[in-house]
Amino acid sequence: MAAVTISVLGRPRQPSRLWLGWLVVMALAPDIDYAIPALQASHHNGLRITHSIFVSLLLPLGRGLCLLLLNQKGKVPLSSGVWWRVSGSQSLLLQAICAGSSHLLMDLLVGVTPLPLLWPLFPRLFKLPFGLLPSAGRLQWGNALLYQNLGIELGVMVPVLLMTLLAVNGKGHPLLLLTLSLIAAYFMMWAAQLAR
Repeated sequence: MAAVTISVLGRPRQPSRLWLGWLVVMALAPDIDYAIPALQASHHNGLRITHSIFVSLLLPLGRGLCLLLLNQKGKVPLSSGVWWRVSGSQSLLLQAICAGSSHLLMDLLVGVTPLPLLWPLFPRLFKLPFGLLPSAGRLQWGNALLYQNLGIELGVMVPVLLMTLLAVNGKGHPLLLLTLSLIAAYFMMWAAQLAR
């Protein structure tokens, strides 16, 4: 959901499905440690190294560098973006960085698992003393808690993302923005009361 919003905010016209798919991949990339045993915390002194700023930005920065190089060679014509009035390739790079970082922000807002945000420079773990988003729990189809928490997360994220889109496009009526804020706040309070 964050990747879709980043893509929509970063482009004045409809984003391509390929680029949108790539943003989703970059947003989900830190969880690659679930699929690759060598990246799991048990192999790194209990640290989820894929959840560091350094590792989460490798893919976006690498992709951004490729885009910049191809754009300079004229092989990838890039339209101008709207993010902070930057050129097309810079807008795409900024979108990639935001997508890669969004995962860490979301996990930090859960407030359950300490994250090694500054690894490899410092192994210190960071964790909020509260959670504004629910934990996923066991990732199994029969886990009712998973669906409850997914509903709570959507109750927080959908209003926040709608408010962002409305505000950026100048279409956010104050009463609508207030209503969306109250809905998000209700679900955040619900999430904050969950056992951690």
